Amino acid sequence: ALASRIGGVGVPDAQTGFRALSRRVAQAVRPGEQGYDFETAFLLAALAQGLRVRSVPVSTIYEGRSSYFRPWVDTWRQARVFTRYRRAIIFGAR
Repeated sequence: ALASRIGGVGVPDAQTGFRALSRRVAQAVRPGEQGYDFETAFLLAALAQGLRVRSVPVSTIYEGRSSYFRPWVDTWRQARVFTRYRRAIIFGAR
C-alpha cells in the first residue's frame, strides 16, 4: 500500500508475485538494495525513471513455511527505501 502511495501506481503487494520485464528495463533499473527490500526498491526505481508498471494478481501459497521477514531490521530497511525513492519520484530525479 505504501509503495502504491509513494509511486502513484496501484500495486497491491510489492513483495509477492511474478515480475516480467524487458532486457532494457533489467539493464536500466539497478537498485543498490539486496534481500527483502530489493523488490520494493526495484519497483520504486522503475517508477522514478518514468517506466510503466502494471500489477496482475497471483495466488500466494506458503504451505506452512515460516516467513523470513525480520520485523525490526526489514521494517527499517523498507523505510530507508521509501524515503530514498519518494524524493526521486516527487522531485523527478530520473
